Amino acid sequence: MTALVSSRWIGWLGLLCTLAAVIAARPAAAQTHPSDPLAIYYGNTVVCGRTHSGNDLCHVWFYPNGKMVIFDQGGLHPAHYKVFSYRKSGAISVCMYWNDDHTTQPADLIEQPQPLPVRGPMPKMAGKDPGRVCTNDATGRTTCRAVPDISVLPPDQQALAHDTMGQRWQGGMCYPYREDVKPGAVWLEWDDPAPSQDGGDKVWFLAGHH
Repeated sequence: MTALVSSRWIGWLGLLCTLAAVIAARPAAAQTHPSDPLAIYYGNTVVCGRTHSGNDLCHVWFYPNGKMVIFDQGGLHPAHYKVFSYRKSGAISVCMYWNDDHTTQPADLIEQPQPLPVRGPMPKMAGKDPGRVCTNDATGRTTCRAVPDISVLPPDQQALAHDTMGQRWQGGMCYPYREDVKPGAVWLEWDDPAPSQDGGDKVWFLAGHH
């Protein structure tokens, strides 16, 4: 009798171990994302500013048809965007491109933000020509690096370093956009390709168009 009971317990123990192994082997549930990760941004405004001073640098409006409008110190820029993959932070990579031609202003454009002072070129050092080179990869990430002396770069890199702000944005600048936010949120973004202060930017998410 004792042997029979022991064998039953051993059988149950073996079954439980098998079930535990099956459960442990199951893949973790994939993180779910909305079908349109930018839906929360439509009809609202993303404001980018300097990390410490909070100075207003740009206003961004997204539309569901792939079009967008960007305001900065140079005025209004009709543009379009492309959504890429999610980053490790959970934010979605979005590449934004200024249009080459002028398009009709949005019907709901009432008053654009006041132009901001234009930032000057990087200061030159004796015998050197400093600049910045920005490149995009296949995942939708822009990497910008400061170059102390453009003259030592290969010709193709020198051309990129001499790009104007307009040329750089026409080629695309990619930024992370969070999908877990609501209008009224404010955060510091440290994953920007061309940060304003200390490697980051301050972001305001406002309800409506401003």
